[in-house]
Amino acid sequence: MRHIGFPGVLVSCVLLSGCAGILNSHTREINIHTTKPSKIVFEEDTIATVNNKAYIVVKRQKQPVTFSVIRNDTVKTISLRSRNSINFYANIYTYGIGFIPDWNNPKRYSYRSRVFINSGESSNRIYRYD
Repeated sequence: MRHIGFPGVLVSCVLLSGCAGILNSHTREINIHTTKPSKIVFEEDTIATVNNKAYIVVKRQKQPVTFSVIRNDTVKTISLRSRNSINFYANIYTYGIGFIPDWNNPKRYSYRSRVFINSGESSNRIYRYD
C-alpha cells in the first residue's frame, strides 16, 4: 500500500475542515473603549472599564452580540452584527472546496475587534476604532 505522507494529510485536513474551521477559535475578543468610565453588562457579567477600556469574549455565531453600557443613569444597548471572517474567504485558495465544510460552521463568523462608544452621546451609535 502506498504511503501518503505529510503533504497528503495536510491537504486532507484543509479539504475536510476549511480555513475558518482550522484557523479561527470558538470565541472572539472584543475590545470596548468608552469616553468616560462606564460599566459593560454582557450576558450576566458586569465589567467596569479600566482607563475607559474593557473587553468581552463572545462565542462566534450568526446572531448579533448584544451588550449594555451603563454610565450614571444612562443605559445604552449596543448590538454588533456578525460578518464572515477573513479566514472564511481564504477558502478561495482551495478552489472553493473549503467553503463546503465551513458553510455551517459557527467559526466562520466574526465581530469587530474594537468598538468605540461615546458615553456622552444619548444615541446608541458606535464608532469605528482602528
